[in-house]
Amino acid sequence: MNRWYKELTYFDLKKVLIRLKSRKFLTSSCTICLEPIMNDSICRMLNCYHIFHSACLEQWFVEHMNCPICKKKFDGEVELRYNLEELL
Repeated sequence: MNRWYKELTYFDLKKVLIRLKSRKFLTSSCTICLEPIMNDSICRMLNCYHIFHSACLEQWFVEHMNCPICKKKFDGEVELRYNLEELL
């Protein structure tokens, strides 16, 4: 999972979304565990731009290979729509 979806703080991922002009994906809670996402929470962003707690997403991907929100399927190689290193 680290190969495609790097762990970052929610604060850093918010900066990425702002730079991508995708503020509509900013969230206040993880839709997997329903707990709040704090600025220092360790999260991952899928290439559909939805953000989740890292541990929650890892657990989700054990049984599902899709986004919990939009249901976009992720199987095999994943082509990211963004480069985190360039956006931070």
